[in-house]
This record gives sequence, structure tokens and C-alpha cells, in this order.
Amino acid sequence: MKFTKIITLGGLGLFGLLQGAIAQTARPFTIDGKVPSTTKTIKLMYYDFDTDEMVEDSTAVRNGAFALKGNITGASYAGLYFFGDSAGTKGADEFWFYLNPGRNTIDATQGKKAMLVAGDAPAQKYIDFKKDIEEKKSVLKTPEYEAEVKKIEELRDQLVALEEGLKEQYGTNESIYEDAEYEFIQNNPDNTLSLQFLKGYLDKERPDYAKWKALYEALSAEIRNTPKGLEIAKLIESEAVKEGGIAPDFTQEDVDGKPFQFSSIKGKYVLIDFWASWCVPCRKENPNVVKAYHKYKDKNFEIVGISLDTQRESWIKAIADDKLEWINVSDLKGWKNEVSMDYGIKAVPSNFLVDPEGKIIGVNLRGEDLEKKLAEILE
Repeated sequence: MKFTKIITLGGLGLFGLLQGAIAQTARPFTIDGKVPSTTKTIKLMYYDFDTDEMVEDSTAVRNGAFALKGNITGASYAGLYFFGDSAGTKGADEFWFYLNPGRNTIDATQGKKAMLVAGDAPAQKYIDFKKDIEEKKSVLKTPEYEAEVKKIEELRDQLVALEEGLKEQYGTNESIYEDAEYEFIQNNPDNTLSLQFLKGYLDKERPDYAKWKALYEALSAEIRNTPKGLEIAKLIESEAVKEGGIAPDFTQEDVDGKPFQFSSIKGKYVLIDFWASWCVPCRKENPNVVKAYHKYKDKNFEIVGISLDTQRESWIKAIADDKLEWINVSDLKGWKNEVSMDYGIKAVPSNFLVDPEGKIIGVNLRGEDLEKKLAEILE
């Protein structure tokens, strides 16, 4: 996932609401809350316009209550995570709300759906706005409305079938372009434009590597050895990095600046985890990975975290904040990270589970899927 710096959550575009906060000075906020007795730790996440980063804070729950405080330039969407253990790793539930400077109170004692939020005037207006929207949406749950929706869905299915028939008969804009680009590359093996066409195709979700690899190999040696040509060669090679294949060896510096070589821990089950401090889904998944690490680290299991960060400070801080106690490496080149390119990474979070012989036995295992796979092989 690539962070775009504009947060849209719950179907509401908040940029217009939040834009005015950019030029403001920071003001203090407090959050006082009540939670069920099963909640032991609270984590807060919100976007800070001053630093252009997600900010995190956490606190322990005492006697069913918690308190958080900080400074914020203006209104921001914020997430609260409710953990069932003091380490902040067990089964997080989450709740997103409108955080404003000033006092904010939250009552979650009756569960997430019945959660009550109160704040100063702007925050309360947003709460009232959400309630009004929910009331207006109730008309969408009537039998009459659902019957009309069903009719539309049936018509849509008919239109989709007609559209597929047209595509099969005449092709699509995309297929016409693709065929034209393929023919251009065939006829112009010495033209750098051929490389651009190849790169564009290989960046797609599920490219036909075999088809386009043959085209690449037919290009002139001069074109293949350009920086862009060598980059494309890596993309093509990364196609072999999939379940059942062998995980490529690599060397990258750890948090202490010392080179770490992946093959040095051959003989263990290893989760190669691609992530970044700015990647919200990565940070949300980290508690699950931490839980798995503590459960299986003494059973011949290791994790190697490879960060697509560019700022060392953000990388190191996220490791500490999320308690990532395993091997962490990065070349701080962002999406140009050498290992991520070798593994064909196009989005984060991404991961590969590797067996003691170096064979990839799982790809993009998260949450319960990761726990289930590790239990299968390590218990």
C-alpha cells in the first residue's frame, strides 16, 4: 500500500474538513475513556499535519479507564485500538472517530456499536452529522428499496453479459493497445520506447511473464543493458519468487549498520516481511506478527523485516513503537529497495514464509492465516 497523505475513511472525504488545520499551531487535546474490563491496553493513531506522519501513543487501562493527551494542529481522524493484553498484541478491536483539540470523552463499556463519543463543539457537530447520516440511510433498509435494488442487480448482470460478448467479439481498448505495443517491440528491438512498453505491462497485477520475457530477450544487448533494461530484467527474474520457488539470497544492513545475509539463518523457518513505517495496514498487522513471533521464536522460527522506508528515524521509531524484536534491515531506498525489487514487491504489507531448505511455502499470510500455517508446521 502506498501512502498518499490524504486520509479518507468510512466513505467520508475528510480532506475538506481537515485542510484548514495545516496552517494552525498545535493545541493540546485530552481523551478520557471508559472500556470493558477485558481491555488492558489502548493505542491511539492520528495524522499530524505538521510532521506529515501518523502519530502513535498508547497507555495501560486501570480500573476500566484510560487517559491520553497530546498536541494537534486541528481536526483529525483518529483510531483507537483496544487490546486484551498489557503487551498490546492480543486481538485488537478498533474504533475511528473525530479527534479535535480540547477535551474528548469516550464510553465504550457497552461495546463498539454502542460507543459514545463527546468532545468540544466541532467534534460534537461531527458526531451529530454521523448520526444524521445513519438516520437518513435507514430508508435504504426497507423491503421496497431492497426489491428495487434486486431489479437493478438483475439488469446489471444482463448488461455485464452483453459487455463481455462485445469484448470477445471486438476486443477492448486495453487489448488493442497491448497488441499494438507487442508488435512495436517485436519490430523495434533497438528502441528505448520498447522498454517503456515492457515496463508498463510488467507493472500490471498479473502479467504473462513468459510471453513478455521472450520479447525482452529479443531486444538488442545495448537496450537490455541500460538502467531501465536491467530493472526490467529484475522484474522478470522476480516472477520465480512465488510459492514453491526458492527464496533469493540477499544482504542488507540492519539497524546497527551491520550487513545481514539471509542465508546465514538457513535451516530455520523464516517469515520475510516487507513493510514500512508509513504503511497503515502494515502497522495494523504488526500486532499479529508480534504475537506469532513470541509464540514460535523458540521453535526454529525467525522473522526478517525489510522496510521500504527512506527516513532512518521513522524506521527505527516504528520498530521500537511496535516492539519488532526480530531481525530488521533496510537500504532506505523506499520502493527502490534492492531486496523488494528482487522479490517483485508491488505493495506492502507483503510476506514470504520460507522453510529450512529455502523453499517458499506461503505468500502474504496475515492474521489467522499466518497463525494457522505456523501451527501446522511448528506444533
